[in-house]
Amino acid sequence: MQSHEIEHYLAELGAALQSQGITKPVRLLLIGGAYMMLLANAPRTTDDIEQYMVALKILAGRDKDIADCRILLPQTHIRTRKQAQRVLDRYILPDAQQEEAETIEYSLNVLFGSESEGEP
Repeated sequence: MQSHEIEHYLAELGAALQSQGITKPVRLLLIGGAYMMLLANAPRTTDDIEQYMVALKILAGRDKDIADCRILLPQTHIRTRKQAQRVLDRYILPDAQQEEAETIEYSLNVLFGSESEGEP
């Protein structure tokens, strides 16, 4: 499915709700690929959601998650490894960080360079 198709179906849903007399806002949760496709075309986004998604993607550390981080990071205020670690600390429990320390280290190295390279 392409992003324009998702947008079309969301518009159809909006029209159907309106035709049934529903006037209050309806909240939807988009996750995974649908979220990423729409985010790539979004003029602005909600920073907390992007930070949470970045934390989860860093934790997962798969190639596709690193690619998603490269799309998400410009949408956030995360510019350094230290800022990314603060986001991880905010959203990922310490036990999970400890269990996935190797994956997190790999993700951070790919996205921000190795810790030994240092930050300004």
